[in-house]
Amino acid sequence: FSSENQQFPAMAVADDGTMIFCWTDEREYNSVIYAQRFSASGMPLGENIRVVEDSLYDTYTIEPSVAADEEGNFVIAWADFRNGYCFDIFAQRYAADGTPLGNNFQVSYAGGCMHYYPVVSFKENGNFIIAWADSNDGGEAALIKDEMKGEYPDIWAQLYLSDGTPVGENFILNEDPGDTYQTNPALAVDENGNFIVAWQDDRNGFSEIYLQRFLFDGTAIGNNFPAEDTMYMANQLIPAISMDDEGNFIVAWIDDRNGNYDIFCRRFLNEGS
Repeated sequence: FSSENQQFPAMAVADDGTMIFCWTDEREYNSVIYAQRFSASGMPLGENIRVVEDSLYDTYTIEPSVAADEEGNFVIAWADFRNGYCFDIFAQRYAADGTPLGNNFQVSYAGGCMHYYPVVSFKENGNFIIAWADSNDGGEAALIKDEMKGEYPDIWAQLYLSDGTPVGENFILNEDPGDTYQTNPALAVDENGNFIVAWQDDRNGFSEIYLQRFLFDGTAIGNNFPAEDTMYMANQLIPAISMDDEGNFIVAWIDDRNGNYDIFCRRFLNEGS
């Protein structure tokens, strides 16, 4: 426990019920990512884990995401200011007992200055995927530029083997990488390692939820498609997505088509209908 600010929690649950929480924590000079493991009954396992390497005291970290595999090994990803005037996406692998596996590693290499809102998810074989918003058009290097933290971000991703080896390079998900705004990705994986990413997208002049389906190797299945068949010209924001073993999925989001913000959702079969 600390008298300083802690916020922006994320959590994952292993197959045995072990829970892993992570959050941003201001107990030190800057905001740093910490984590804590709990048993299935809610008992703390060990102490708080400082996710950012102990040698780094002058960085600033935000927006953690965590995922666990079937054995309880887990990965935490976050946006990190250690490289200077821009955020990059970094991650750290852990064994099921909370022992770090290797060091913090950089995820984002393509694109421009600002990288943020990472999400991470495991495949059943222990391989994993990290997706994020990336101002690859050369966004302004500012901590916050109104709501965008940079100019015209796109959605990017990176595949990894279970040992942390990257598979290929960073790749872009949205099909219109020009002067439109994509952010807030959400990610889900089926039992075969096929995956789908949803995000907030303003390519039509207002914010909608778009999605893209992928095979296990990162090959796109079809094209980007909106969650809605009809354009409501309403703000659709901050999607969440979940997928069953067969690849059927459901997407939920914030939506103000009725004048106030409500929660909407839509179910899809595994082929996207």
